[in-house]
Amino acid sequence: MDKDSLYVVRRITPLEAERLQNFPDRYTDIIYNGKPAPDSLRYKALGNSMTVSVMRWIAQRILDVEKEGEDEKL
Repeated sequence: MDKDSLYVVRRITPLEAERLQNFPDRYTDIIYNGKPAPDSLRYKALGNSMTVSVMRWIAQRILDVEKEGEDEKL
């Protein structure tokens, strides 16, 4: 076996990228210019988004810190 063929990197599919971001399956599978959106635009849309569960965690931490600050003022 050729040593170069031992190191093949597989690109994740748009579906896998959606699942990593906690989006519903085929969330980015939309019609674009009358045709299914190409994978490149689907990856771009996912890359420009924020993971829902991470944003929820950050928002909760902000609320917790603000509440702690209010408790200290009392």
